[in-house]
Amino acid sequence: MVVNGKNRILLIEDKKADVLLTKLALKEAEFGCELFVANSVNVALDLLKESQEQVEDELVMEMIILDLNLVGKNGLVFLEEIKKHEVLRLIPLIVFTTSSNESDIYRAYANYANLYITKPLNYDQYVDAYRCLKNLWRYVQAPVTQKKQAKLNRDFEGFEGFASGQVA
Repeated sequence: MVVNGKNRILLIEDKKADVLLTKLALKEAEFGCELFVANSVNVALDLLKESQEQVEDELVMEMIILDLNLVGKNGLVFLEEIKKHEVLRLIPLIVFTTSSNESDIYRAYANYANLYITKPLNYDQYVDAYRCLKNLWRYVQAPVTQKKQAKLNRDFEGFEGFASGQVA
């Protein structure tokens, strides 16, 4: 859901320095977003579930940026939990973490992460990573919720050649 022309992004990060670094990098990369921050898996899940209940036909966030190395439940637990939710699992999820461990990468993608980025070592590279993500994101289409798909199906029901879920 775009609000005031800005994409809504949830950052799940427990380190204050990394939150500040992300805010600065997003601003310098001219990402143009409204950033929400959750410092734990539980806070993030509560925020998403409560917010999504208030919105029917749209996703509550355009993107989730997730650190895997969180105190308490780690980011992989978040991936497993969010993918159980019918609507929230549609939100594109970017893992942005210090881990370059092959097991973490595999487990993130196995749990439907959309992209895995290892955090860069310096600020310029951090900004560059977000600038690249912004440029990629311009071409990514948001997923359609089931309610929107049902409405599209009803709207196009009588058109010749239209078949729900099929690509010609």
